[in-house]
Amino acid sequence: MVLPGLLAMSELPAVTFRILPYDVGEHPLLGASIAILDFPEPTDSGLVYLEGFGRSRNFLRLANEVARYRDEFELLSRRCLDRRRTTAMIDGVLDRND
Repeated sequence: MVLPGLLAMSELPAVTFRILPYDVGEHPLLGASIAILDFPEPTDSGLVYLEGFGRSRNFLRLANEVARYRDEFELLSRRCLDRRRTTAMIDGVLDRND
């Protein structure tokens, strides 16, 4: 089952895994697959990689675009369950399926 694997992966130091509750509702990143890449050069604002339905892919490089996606991601991240509550929710689903 996938859930035990997710719990194991969430223990790795470079992995952050959180659940976004349904009651958050719609948000600007709903249905989006994004990656925000940062680079060591201080003058580089980063890069946003967007992947859509099918094969549509976009790269956003303008500083204001990258900042907008970074801000939305941060807002959404703050609405996720914390680590303890995320783990507890997954454990609860696993217990119900035993």
